[in-house]
Amino acid sequence: MNKTIPGSTVLVTGAGGSIGSALTKAIAGYAPQLLVLLDHSEHNLYQIETDLSMNRVSVRNASVLGDICNEEVISETLERYRPDTIYHTAAFKHVPLMERNPIAAIQNNALGTNVLARAARKHRVKTMTMVSTDEVVSPRSIMGASKRLAELALVRWSCEESRMSSIRLGNVYGTEGSVVKLFAQQILAGGPVTVTHVEATRYFLELQEAVELILVASDLPGDANILIPYIGEPVRIFDLARRMIEEAASSRIKEFPLCS
Repeated sequence: MNKTIPGSTVLVTGAGGSIGSALTKAIAGYAPQLLVLLDHSEHNLYQIETDLSMNRVSVRNASVLGDICNEEVISETLERYRPDTIYHTAAFKHVPLMERNPIAAIQNNALGTNVLARAARKHRVKTMTMVSTDEVVSPRSIMGASKRLAELALVRWSCEESRMSSIRLGNVYGTEGSVVKLFAQQILAGGPVTVTHVEATRYFLELQEAVELILVASDLPGDANILIPYIGEPVRIFDLARRMIEEAASSRIKEFPLCS
C-alpha cells in the first residue's frame, strides 16, 4: 500500500511509456487529487489519456506534451500544478541505439533528469522517485553511464524538504526496452537472434512487479537516495536466448504472451 498518493497531486514523466503507463494506471487506483501526465510523444500521451478515460476508476488528470530537457516547460508545469510527488520514468533505454546516439542519451537521461530534479527542489516537491537500471553498476554502455549520471543528479538536489531517490530495476518483461521482446521478434522472423556478449547477464522481473516496487520505493521512510531491490538471481542472456529458441522450435510457438 502507498500512503503518499491518496489526496495528493502526482506527476508522472514518460507517462505514456511501457512502465510509465502501467504505473499511471496503478496510481489512479490510489485516488490522487490530480494526476499530471508528462510525455514528449503525442501518440503515447493520447493513448494513456484514452486508457484512463476508459478505466473504471475515475481520476482527475491533466496532460502536458513536453520534454523533460525543456526547462521552461518543466518550470511552468511544476508552477501550475504544484505536484507533491514525481515519478520519473522518462528515459531512453535501448542500449545499441544509445551507443550510436550518445549525445541524445546524455542529454535526455542525464541532463534532463538534472533539469527536473533542480526544478523539483526549487518548487518544493516532497518526493521524487526515478526508475533506474541495473546497467548503472560499473556501466559499460552509454545508456548505463547516462542513467548513473541521472542518479547522481538526484543525490545532488535531494534535501530534507524534497527527498529524491532512484530504484534500480532489471529487464522488465513486456516493455519496449525488454530484450525478451526483441528475441521473440527475431525468433518469429526466423532469426538470427542477436546476443551482445555470451557472458552478459541481466536481472528480470514482470511489469506488475516493477510497478509495485516503484510504489513501495516512493513510500519508504528515510533519506536513502539509491534503492536496490532483491529481484532474484541474474540470468545469462545467452541462456535466455537459447531457451526461447528451443521452446519455439519444440512447440512451434506463434506468439509470446509476455511480449505482446
